[in-house]
Amino acid sequence: MQHFFRSWESFSSDIRAASHTLLLSDCDGTLIPIVSRSAEAILSLEVKVMIGIEGIYYTGNHGLEIEGLGLKLINPATEAARDEMKGNEGKNKKESS
Repeated sequence: MQHFFRSWESFSSDIRAASHTLLLSDCDGTLIPIVSRSAEAILSLEVKVMIGIEGIYYTGNHGLEIEGLGLKLINPATEAARDEMKGNEGKNKKESS
């Protein structure tokens, strides 16, 4: 199997020629470096420029975060879960001491 970016030239021309395309990819370790915390897994502007496809939406966290074409949406449930996890993080540290 060939690395994705080694086939990028042919792949990107096929994508540009298509009327509609759905491309799903795990970002962590493919489009961005593997990180220890999911909050640090951010697709850089450099990678978005390299992808260079107009009219593209990037999603994360199983579709709970969507960005593209002037849109930045974070599902309220995602924010609530983050807040809850942050609260539990301190609680779990105390309990394990």
